[in-house]
Order: sequence, then C-alpha cells, then structure tokens
Amino acid sequence: MIQEEQIFSITRDLVYENFYNYFLNKEFDKTNHVILDRFFPDERRTTSIMAGLQTSLGSYWEKLAKKFASLNGFEIIENSALKKPSFEDKSWSELITNTKEFRETKGGDLSKFKEELNKLYNPSLTDKHLTKLTKGKGSDLILSKDDQIFIFDIKTVQINANNGNLFNESLILWTAYWKYIHGIDANKI
Repeated sequence: MIQEEQIFSITRDLVYENFYNYFLNKEFDKTNHVILDRFFPDERRTTSIMAGLQTSLGSYWEKLAKKFASLNGFEIIENSALKKPSFEDKSWSELITNTKEFRETKGGDLSKFKEELNKLYNPSLTDKHLTKLTKGKGSDLILSKDDQIFIFDIKTVQINANNGNLFNESLILWTAYWKYIHGIDANKI
C-alpha cells in the first residue's frame, strides 16, 4: 500500500515535471491569432499559456495513475493492446448494440452482457483482423492484477450530460474487444 508521504511526493514531482516540460522551449510569442494579438496581446498570451497548461495536465493524471497502480502491484498494459476487431460474427455486434440501448434507457449493470460474451466466445474464431482504435475511442489506462483486467478512461470533473452515454458505450466496447481478442472470462474485465 502506498504511504501518504509517497502519494504527496509523486504528485508534487509530476506537477513540477509537467510544468517544467511545458515551459521548456515554448515560443509563446508566435500565434495565429493576429487580431487578438493586436487588440489584446497580454490577454492572448496568458490565455494561450493557460490553455496549453490545461492540455499538458491531461497526461499528468495518466502518469499519476500509472505510478500509483504500479506501487500497488498492478501490471501496466500498453493502451495499444486494446484494438478493435471486425466482428465477422454479427451476433457480437447485435449484443453490443442491444446492451448499449438497454443501458441507455433502463440502466443496469453489465453482468448479463458479460455472460452473453462468454457464451459467444469461440476460441477457434478465425476473424482476428484487428485495427487500431480511432482517436478518442481508446482507453487511458489498462491494468492487470490477480487475473483481472481494469480498463479506464481518465476524465476531468467537468463532464456534460451526453458523456454518460459515451462512457457507457466505451465500457461495453472495451469489454467486448478484450474478450474477443484475449478470450478471458468477461467477468474478469
């Protein structure tokens, strides 16, 4: 278990690292916003710096989660291990669509979905054509511990109402993809 002093130290060091890397070799005087530069040069520069810092802190949360997970005995799996199968067997696509629609209207957990995935899985599937996930569809963090797979998307605290459906779809797809590719018990994803 990580000690409180370690949590503080790791967090502080990552904040310093992200800020240092952001400001290293930055050219803040270059801009494409000529009009804003002429009317509000100081404000444009400040806004640009703040927006850039916010973006750079996105990777901060992933790095922090990976360090904490590693110190707690989790194996870090590369995000590229999660790929999209073509699902030649249409029953997989139908199950995914039906589960997504059911959860969006009625809610519920994914236990029935996972049981159905286990029933559908056939180790002799010849359809192993896998493609890289498109930007925005992948996960931020994949962990393994005690034969369990944990797939995460790390988000800011400011989400909007539509994100619930997007998160729902991601959970369903990631679970189906991992099961289809690796064949492990879907209840362990």
